[in-house]
Amino acid sequence: MSRRMAREFAMQLVYQMEVQRDGREGQLEEAFESNELALTPRDIDYVRDVALGVFEHIPEIDGLIGKNAHGWRISRLSRVDLAILRLCVYEIRFRDDIPLSVSINEAVELAKKYGAESTGSFVNGILSKAGPAVEFANASNASNAADASKAANAANVSHAVNAANVSHAVNAASVANASNASHAANASNASHAADATNVSHAANATNVSHAANAVKGDNGENGGIGGERGI
Repeated sequence: MSRRMAREFAMQLVYQMEVQRDGREGQLEEAFESNELALTPRDIDYVRDVALGVFEHIPEIDGLIGKNAHGWRISRLSRVDLAILRLCVYEIRFRDDIPLSVSINEAVELAKKYGAESTGSFVNGILSKAGPAVEFANASNASNAADASKAANAANVSHAVNAANVSHAVNAASVANASNASHAANASNASHAADATNVSHAANATNVSHAANAVKGDNGENGGIGGERGI
């Protein structure tokens, strides 16, 4: 099936789903089963995306149509004209695979086939204004998204650098703390060693004193005995 035939089928579904608003998914599946067109998997994907996508974005699509349908309110447009306009605006806004000129030309052909005698020029007038505005909005959104992505990447890099700096600072602090603890431990050990040495010296001094006193005592006792013997 050609894209033109698939687009026409999608437009008919958009029209039908506007008239009968309940169970749009069911209507779509029933249409696929009952149609006699040779739909390829690609055609089915296109029709499903467009028919359901139009109603998912109705406020935005109708807003774009209303801004460019000067002197006309959405409620005053015929359902056929509205279905064609919605389909085309959806393609321009949400389908990157279809050029603007193709969407507008195909919409005008559908308008000539299904609308009144003046519908083709009416649809062309609205889409000629809405189309470029939509494309500009798409380009602006893409630019903003790119800028946001760059800003996010820059922020992530900044966070990574900050995290690395914090990590280095923590590591440096840990090393410093470990070094200080080591020095403190060494100083404590040295202090303990000095205390032990002092204790040892004191003990030795005490032992020497005791030994001297013992010698003196022995000498005193021996002198007394010698005196007795001399007598």
